[in-house]
Amino acid sequence: ENRFQLLDNNFRNMMARDERERGREYVEAQYPPRAAFGIPLIIEPANAYDVSVRATPEMVEHRKEPGRNLADKLLNEPGKPPRTCIVLRVGQESVESARSNLLGALRLRGTAEDADEDAQLRLGQVLNHRG
Repeated sequence: ENRFQLLDNNFRNMMARDERERGREYVEAQYPPRAAFGIPLIIEPANAYDVSVRATPEMVEHRKEPGRNLADKLLNEPGKPPRTCIVLRVGQESVESARSNLLGALRLRGTAEDADEDAQLRLGQVLNHRG
């Protein structure tokens, strides 16, 4: 039940589309793994927007009130379970720091004595991508 609620909250529109276009079996096979685990994030409260309550700067710029997305679609549609949508705004400094931390972790894993091929491949891909 909790996994279904999580999937509905995050993928309601895509699951409905995929059920129409690809069938129920596809949805039941493809979507549950997306809610298999969560990753906790630590962020300043000022950078976390519950868009049903507080508009992001982009929403304000496009004159969208809380509760609607930039395409003007209602977040909580009448007759459907309410959803929660939190938008996290991350500045360029945070992104650069995360990239640096990722590269450091991949270097440790990829160059360790017991590094497996996957770790080495991932390090190589990231280094190649960065030039």
